[in-house]
Amino acid sequence: MRYFWGLDLIRFISAVMVVLFHFAAFGGDVPAWPVDPAEAPMGWLSPYAWMGWIGVQIFFVLSGFVIAASARGSTSITFLKKRAIRLLPALWISACLALTARALWGEPLGELIPAFLRTLVLSPKGPYIDGVVWTLVVEAAFYLCVVVVIALASRLGGHEKALGRFAWLLGAASAAFTIVYWASTASPGIASVTGTIIPLDSFVFDVSLLRQGVFFALGMLLFEAIERGMTPARLAVIAALTPFCALQIHNNVGEAPASLVPIAIWGLATALIYLGARYGDRLVKRDMRPIMRPIGLMTYPLYLNHFVLGAALLPILANWIESSAIVFALLFAILLANAWVMAQYPERWIQRRLKRFLLEPREPASPGKIQVLAG
Repeated sequence: MRYFWGLDLIRFISAVMVVLFHFAAFGGDVPAWPVDPAEAPMGWLSPYAWMGWIGVQIFFVLSGFVIAASARGSTSITFLKKRAIRLLPALWISACLALTARALWGEPLGELIPAFLRTLVLSPKGPYIDGVVWTLVVEAAFYLCVVVVIALASRLGGHEKALGRFAWLLGAASAAFTIVYWASTASPGIASVTGTIIPLDSFVFDVSLLRQGVFFALGMLLFEAIERGMTPARLAVIAALTPFCALQIHNNVGEAPASLVPIAIWGLATALIYLGARYGDRLVKRDMRPIMRPIGLMTYPLYLNHFVLGAALLPILANWIESSAIVFALLFAILLANAWVMAQYPERWIQRRLKRFLLEPREPASPGKIQVLAG
């Protein structure tokens, strides 16, 4: 699989946006989120970071792009194993850290343990030990759909056609849901009908990819355009799907003027994903992997750990240090250092062993060995 160095940079910036968004509303007395920015130690970040949640939607586009690349030519079982190796080690470590941090702050284990166990297996039903885990559950649902598509690829004309058709179908279904959701917020009558069985803001629609699917689908189509060329037909489909992504972002905000800022940021990041993948190697001739890959590897543990650990550490730091700017710099540095250490050591250690267990072929036992075991 070709390495697109610009994706790691965009991924890291997106994670930092989410971190700052949460920082702005962390409580200063006890771990809490969200609190009124006027009462939050780092509430001064709010005017600049209030739209930082859009980093999640950028992640989903990136995920669609990367998964479309890694799924090509892979078997369904191999793809699933590789995704598990990539996703689970950092999740398990972070879940343990979150459990410890919340327990040390006095939360009852009787409530924490079930949330911890649900997190370990990415249960579609929360609550989870960490507030950001819901996005990983959505990612896992997307991966499982891709596994099914790969398994059926031979009947659908091969990997490229199967993945392309899945992207179109996912995009169309999610776009339809996005319109229904928007209409329900605009008309109380429609809302009362559509929300009769399951409220449209239910997490069910995230796990089923109806809410977030437009972003995954767009990422897959962008990769197809990079790999096979931006034909007029592909450009038309991408151009048709993009407004539904913008509408979904608007649905998250609920107000037209306020939604323009996150839509603009998301649009810029999405354009950079395509342009960086297409022209990045031409613009920068040197090998960027030694610089960008460690940054990219840090992104996942930074994203996973910042919410609970940040909320748990902030009251301690705020009690010791009066300057909120110094508290901010110190807390951010601690989380970055934690992310780097996790990516370099425990996560990599677990991944190596999972690869050895799940991917490396095992040699069949020789007759002599069988005799020894049997005897």
